Parts: sequence; C-alpha cells; structure tokens
Amino acid sequence: MPYHDTISDIAARGVETIMHCGLDLNEPYDLRHALLVVVRSPAYREATAQAESVFARLTQTRHEDDALARFLNGWQTVHVTALYVSGLMVRIQEEAQAAAAAGEGSKAALLFQAAFHTGRIIVEDTGLKGIQHGALYERFANGIMRGSDEWKLNRHASQECKDFRRYVEKARLRDPVETGLLTTAASENWNTGEYTLVAPMIVNWLEKANGFSSPDSRKLAAYAIVHAGDTELDHFTHALKAWQLYCTAHGREAGPAQAADVFARYAEKAAPAYRALKEKLQAAQPAATVSLARRFAAG
Repeated sequence: MPYHDTISDIAARGVETIMHCGLDLNEPYDLRHALLVVVRSPAYREATAQAESVFARLTQTRHEDDALARFLNGWQTVHVTALYVSGLMVRIQEEAQAAAAAGEGSKAALLFQAAFHTGRIIVEDTGLKGIQHGALYERFANGIMRGSDEWKLNRHASQECKDFRRYVEKARLRDPVETGLLTTAASENWNTGEYTLVAPMIVNWLEKANGFSSPDSRKLAAYAIVHAGDTELDHFTHALKAWQLYCTAHGREAGPAQAADVFARYAEKAAPAYRALKEKLQAAQPAATVSLARRFAAG
C-alpha cells in the first residue's frame, strides 16, 4: 500500500469485503453500511491518526535505547493477544459440548463451527503456519535493541497500553461471547490497516536510519510484514463468520448496530494507548545513526 493511505482507508476497504466473504446474513448491506459509518467517522479517524503519528515519529530517525524500549514494550502490549482468542474459542467449545450433551445437535453443530472459525484467527499467531508471531516480535525488538531484551522490563511499560490490553482480555474472556467475537473482528480490521500501512515504513527505517542491510531489514520487519494485507483481513472474515454462526446458534440476529457499537468502542479504547506510545518516543532525543548490521543476531 502507498504511504498516503490511512489506517481508516484500509479498514474501510476491509469492510467492503463483507459482501464477498460468504456471511450468511439476511441483509449484508446493512452490516457493511454500519461498519463503514464507524471506520469513516471523525472519531475513528482521530483514533487511527494517533497510531499513524506513532509510526511517523518512529520511522523519522534512530532513537535512544530508552525511547525504543518504551515503544517496543508498549506495542507488544497492544498486540500479541492470541492467547485471549484461544480462550474465546474454548468458551464457545464448552457451550457446544453442553448443547451436544443436552441433545441439541443443531445448536451444537453451529457452535462447533463458530469455534472452528475462531481458531482460524490464530493459525499464524500460534506458529501452525510459519514462525510463531510472538517469536517474530522478539526477533524484531531484540534486533533493534542490538541483542538486548531489556525492553521487556516492567519499568518500560505504559499504563495506557496495559489498560487497553485489559480491555481486550475482558472482552474476549469475560464479556458475552458476541462481544468477544466482535472485538476480535474490530481488532483484525484495525490491524489490517495498521500493519499494511507501517510494514514498508519499518523496512525502510531499519535500513536507512538503523544501518541494517536490506535482507536483514526485511527479516527483522517480518513481524509487521506477515500481518499486512490479506493475513489480518482473513482473520477479520473468520471473526465475523464465528459471530454470525454464534448468533444463529442462539436464535439471535447478527445485528449491525451491535457490531458498529463494538467497532466504535475498540477505536475509543485504542486511541489513548497509541497516544501514549507517541509520547514515549517523544520523551528522548534521537540517537546518531550507527551501523548495526554486524550486531544483528541472524537467529
């Protein structure tokens, strides 16, 4: 994607795919319209602009280690939440098993299908396809920090990023399952925009501002690259399919208004975390560009 695209623009194109992804909805246009209203709204654009400003600042120059550690700690906290999707899948499986035990075969079948689609969201994250995404993030972060994993220390943590993570955890593990599935769909749609926008920016920054070779820059940036484009968009589709199946199993409408409310809330909760990430980068002066390629651990 060209750099002039915004996260909101890319998210809107992701929403457009609802019409072609096989959702069994009476009025798919209603869901498409409801979500487009959200991702094109001033509030959503303001929230995604906070994220865009983080990566604009990050990729301007090489930063001091303390600022990088704060950014790396916070960005991991905001993302890398596949564990909570796993928990959400188990919740649906437990409902399916209970329905089967009660002789409600049709309901159980729908719930097991919903659990299947929920599991498809984390196939790449868990390492079933390629390198586990948490490991990719550590390679990215440790490489930037010249082999140090000090960025993991709690003293670099951001309260706003931790608050956002707790919101995601609660939505998936303790709120109603429908809320958890829609929060996951909102996350995957946002992530499609974020990673697609920033992946080429990070590759260029690693090479131009940090002194890595072009191959090493792409290897370090693999965490962002593998999430860009169709990867997160496919997860978005599976989350919506799981939501539709779950609603059908319980005899409820997969309501566009409910989906829109959750998508708007996701952006509202994300904005302070990204604002904090920008402030963490702003807190220190940029460091001089140095050649790090020889220090980059190829493993």
